[in-house]
Amino acid sequence: MSQPNKLPSFLIQYYEHDKSIDFPVELYQTPLVIDGLFSPLTNSKFSLGYLDNFSRTNESEECLLNIGHGIEFEKSDNDIYLIKNSCFQKIYLLAKGSDEQEELEPRFRRPIFNLKPLIEHKFFPKKVGKIYDECSLRISFGKPFEKSQDSELGYISPCWIEMTLNRIVDTFQNP
Repeated sequence: MSQPNKLPSFLIQYYEHDKSIDFPVELYQTPLVIDGLFSPLTNSKFSLGYLDNFSRTNESEECLLNIGHGIEFEKSDNDIYLIKNSCFQKIYLLAKGSDEQEELEPRFRRPIFNLKPLIEHKFFPKKVGKIYDECSLRISFGKPFEKSQDSELGYISPCWIEMTLNRIVDTFQNP
């Protein structure tokens, strides 16, 4: 019997403007849904509206209320796909180290993380470090990212997350 494909964990940090909200959340299952609803955290769902230990701005509150069913991450053999579910507002992607944003179209589905190089370089940790930099993505809900001179984050938005594949070396060390 074949062993199911291992999956790196997803490390998600939620931000409003340049302020990180709560602690990063680490999830391990796909499909993984991120939405603006008020459901408690589960193994495969992270609802941004559920976080309530801070004071939201009107702008971020409006973004959350319109995210709807948000986005979903799904794994295939060699890729992790991003899917835009029914959502009432625009969603923007910004890759780590890039200045170019991409607006997601309705029913958008495409690979965003390619796992094949990780599998091929599992015994070369120095190469994996470079690949790791390519496994981080920022996702803004409602408004595009704006360059910020005041923030060390570089780009900010009223309501956004940073998604990073985590534990990628461990995932492929023991096949």
